[in-house]
Amino acid sequence: MNTAPDSPPAPTDPLTGLPLLPDDRRFIRQRLLQASGGRSATLEGYRAHFLKGMAADPDPIKRDNSGRRAANTWLLAVTNRTQDHEQDYF
Repeated sequence: MNTAPDSPPAPTDPLTGLPLLPDDRRFIRQRLLQASGGRSATLEGYRAHFLKGMAADPDPIKRDNSGRRAANTWLLAVTNRTQDHEQDYF
C-alpha cells in the first residue's frame, strides 16, 4: 500500500537528452558565468533553441549541428547583451 502523496517529478537538467559534445558543455559553463538571467531559465532557453534549430533542418545528418549552432548563437547573443549592459555602468 503506497501512502505517499502524488508529487511532481523531480526537476531535471534542461540539457538532458541533447546531443551535446564536451566542447558544448564547456562553452555553456563559460557563458553561464556571464548570464544575468537565472541559470535555469538560460538553460531552458538553450534547450528550446537547440530543439528548434534541429527541427528546422530537413537533413538528419546535419540536425545536431543545426541545433547546436542555433543554441550557441542564441546563448552568445544573450550573454553578450548582458556584458554590454554591465559595461555601461563602468
